[in-house]
Amino acid sequence: MDLFFNLVHRVYFYYDNSDGVLSDELIARKAYDVMNYTEFDAMEFKSLDAGKVTTSPGYCREHGVSRRSYSRKALMYQNYESIQAWYEPGKSVTSNLKEARDRGLTVSLSTLRRYCKFNNIPVNPGHCDISEWYNPAVSVRLNLQTARA
Repeated sequence: MDLFFNLVHRVYFYYDNSDGVLSDELIARKAYDVMNYTEFDAMEFKSLDAGKVTTSPGYCREHGVSRRSYSRKALMYQNYESIQAWYEPGKSVTSNLKEARDRGLTVSLSTLRRYCKFNNIPVNPGHCDISEWYNPAVSVRLNLQTARA
């Protein structure tokens, strides 16, 4: 009886049952089937890739956030965390992309650029800013020679 009460309580407070599909009779039937199931050896468990990141509709409603944008943001954080494990900030984005492909990882150049922008990592750390080497008091030719040196 406690199982049935807990199931009904969860459906009432935690699930959107506005269409009435989760009736008390259905919950009672499912609870009865679970309690009388004896063939545990024949059970097959399959893993699904769908739903790696799930969002709570109640949380999103309460905080005024779209579920889609919230789940995309969570996926972004998850992807950036996996990139952080192998990304070397001292190298350029293209060299990191090459190393990722050598390791067999699939990531795009634009994703790496967005990752760098999000984490304030310079895209090309060896590149000098023009303000560091440009001297307006000398000719263009001398500035170009300075830049190439």
